[in-house]
Amino acid sequence: MNERSLRLLEFDEIRSRVASRALSEEAAQLILADLPSLDSQKVLSLKNLVVEIYNKYNLLAEEPRESLPTIGPVLEKLRIEGSSLDLDEAYALGLFIQRGRHFIQWLRVSDRDKQEEGPLLSILNSIPDCTPVETELFKILDRDGNLRDLPELREIRNRLQNLHKELDLVTSRYTNSEESRKMLQSEVPSQRDGRIVLAVKANFKGRIKGIVHEVSSTGQTIFVEPEDIIEKNNEIVFQEQRLAAEIVRILRELTSRIAVHRDEFLQFHSQIIYLESLRARSRYSWESHGV
Repeated sequence: MNERSLRLLEFDEIRSRVASRALSEEAAQLILADLPSLDSQKVLSLKNLVVEIYNKYNLLAEEPRESLPTIGPVLEKLRIEGSSLDLDEAYALGLFIQRGRHFIQWLRVSDRDKQEEGPLLSILNSIPDCTPVETELFKILDRDGNLRDLPELREIRNRLQNLHKELDLVTSRYTNSEESRKMLQSEVPSQRDGRIVLAVKANFKGRIKGIVHEVSSTGQTIFVEPEDIIEKNNEIVFQEQRLAAEIVRILRELTSRIAVHRDEFLQFHSQIIYLESLRARSRYSWESHGV
């Protein structure tokens, strides 16, 4: 089919409209990369699949309209031995599996009593079950993508919470003391490089012993980390580094456990994206009262 025919048929415009119905950027790109086919058998097969999904809009309960995160780069990362997913990547993978499963359930509803396996049911039956991996991911992450309150993290977080309370108590001795308060430019502690410091008036330099982190541009204020705060700050930094290292370990071990299922992910991913491209076509047809 030549370019003039495609323009007359408004092919590019309609293809873009169809792609906009996709709930996945990857499915939208698949649609946008599609070109007209002169293979009548291929066209008929595609049409039959789209019609099957189209008919479900009149037969089924409300369609799950959940966006599917892009996970192609995540699957590529799993190919690399020793790699580790970050929180966002692990969450995207978990969401894709969960929402893909909801999509499959919706497509299956009206086919449960069918005696013969049609083209759509055939695709659905060939999709691997990634539910165990979804379960594994959401043991570590909550449904909002945050790390759960795992025992190995709870101890460190509790220690950090107590340290911050102790630090607040120490700083309050300066801000609540009449003698110390007159030396302060502000009664609200500041932070420099993640460490709590006090804003001390320059003319009281040396009265509060500690490390000077910074001097204001006017020279009127110096930011001092008092000696009795240094130890608390050091302990907080240490515990924060422990927490970060523990999170890295948890994600590395999680990645190792799920990476063995990468081939199943690849199949699940490609088939869900293909089905989503079919749904976008059927959705456009349904909305425009097409055939």
